[in-house]
Amino acid sequence: MFQLKKRVIDTKIIFTRFAYLSLLTASYCALADGNENLNTKNNFVYDSLKSIQIQCFSLNEDSGNNHSNDTTDLKKMLSSQNTEDRIHALSQLATDSPIDSGFVQEILQQGLTDQDARVRAQAIYALSKQNCNNADLILQQALQDGDLSVRMMALDSLGSNTDEINLLKHALEDEEQAIRELAQVKLATISAQNNNNSKQ
Repeated sequence: MFQLKKRVIDTKIIFTRFAYLSLLTASYCALADGNENLNTKNNFVYDSLKSIQIQCFSLNEDSGNNHSNDTTDLKKMLSSQNTEDRIHALSQLATDSPIDSGFVQEILQQGLTDQDARVRAQAIYALSKQNCNNADLILQQALQDGDLSVRMMALDSLGSNTDEINLLKHALEDEEQAIRELAQVKLATISAQNNNNSKQ
């Protein structure tokens, strides 16, 4: 009888361990699938951004001067393995410092497809401070980024032209509450500005 009870207990333990391992495996697979889907989504966004050729124009009359030392330092920072260095390099594009427009295009293109979300977000902010063609297309692709902070930065960088307003309206249906709320605030601000302009 003792041996029979022991075998029953052992069987229950084995079954419990099997059920736990099955649940753990299922959870791991679900997590892996989620990460794989996120990586696939980001890879699609990266490929789309790489296919868009950024063309920027000088914001400063002195930007045609020789600033080779500045660009050399920025290139070194952008190529750094340190994320903070790459962020700092992109932050220089958000200032009024005269930088060659060709270099601006190069550094933005690289920053927008960086593997670190903080670098991508900084690149989006820098893009909004530059005079570049295809900015709307780039922001539209960035709104599909797998990282919320990048999408928030892209949304906040949208202006008030027709295409950008349509993107803001589309964002009202986003699954993230923060995206919906920011889109609502920006649309309300644009509407108020339009009303004030019409009264003048």
